[in-house]
Amino acid sequence: MPQLNGILATESASAILIRNGPHKLSCTIGWDRRTDEFQTGQWLKKLMDYELADLSPDGKWFTYFIVNHLARRKYGAYRAISKAPCLKAMTFWGTSAYILGPGSGIFVEDQGVLRLRASDAMSEWNLAGIKTIDQFPAERPWLDTPRLTLFHDRLQRDGWLAINPDGTRMTPDQGITQSNPWRDTLGVILEKGITNGWKLRQITRSNGRGKDQLQNRRWRYQLYQLIDPSGATTEMPDWDWADYDPIKKRLVWTSDLRLWAASVSQDGPGDTTELLDTREMRFTRITAPY
Repeated sequence: MPQLNGILATESASAILIRNGPHKLSCTIGWDRRTDEFQTGQWLKKLMDYELADLSPDGKWFTYFIVNHLARRKYGAYRAISKAPCLKAMTFWGTSAYILGPGSGIFVEDQGVLRLRASDAMSEWNLAGIKTIDQFPAERPWLDTPRLTLFHDRLQRDGWLAINPDGTRMTPDQGITQSNPWRDTLGVILEKGITNGWKLRQITRSNGRGKDQLQNRRWRYQLYQLIDPSGATTEMPDWDWADYDPIKKRLVWTSDLRLWAASVSQDGPGDTTELLDTREMRFTRITAPY
């Protein structure tokens, strides 16, 4: 199912949108949240999992992970760092499709220097000059939160809080364990404060198999809810991605390959504004300007 997802830079007004589908096509789109202007990055003839991508806090660098599953390809799986919103690799790690490859990564600051938290595989080239640090360190001074997936570590880095099913905040010792790798059937729950006492809740669940598999859902997918100041919950079943944009103090989300926004008062979301419609976008060869 075609989807539009996003990642907001935490220290700038930049953001990147990742459009997947139809078929095995994906595209990146740069988004200036101050002006709501958009710039198409580049297309890729492969689906890109936004859970396996990240945008640096300053919005300048983008990292992504691709698996081709083609044995004849020299680089059946690869990770890259590019200049956002383009995809041309400034730093590149590649391997054959017979193994999982270098895996994904997230950006972190280590003693004031931007690093990529990822597996320490040998890069083919590193023009970006961004070095990796251990993906699973014993100590995580930059992220004193429950150990979940790398994707959820990214969200916690960006202000989301890991929540237990009863609404209490998870502690660092309540992360993924061998006996409970996916937090049972309830999924991984995160919340982010919006404004005026409202909260946005995200629930990540694993899709079933066979008759239990949900149609039009990826192997792992997110559900979203809005929680009012009293604690009442409203389901948002049509949302593919959502976040709070502090630049303009608004709620932003995607649905049906379109990007939407609304301010949130004490009474809840106000009038909805469509910021971008990507439904008619088609594959186009674009040369990166670097």
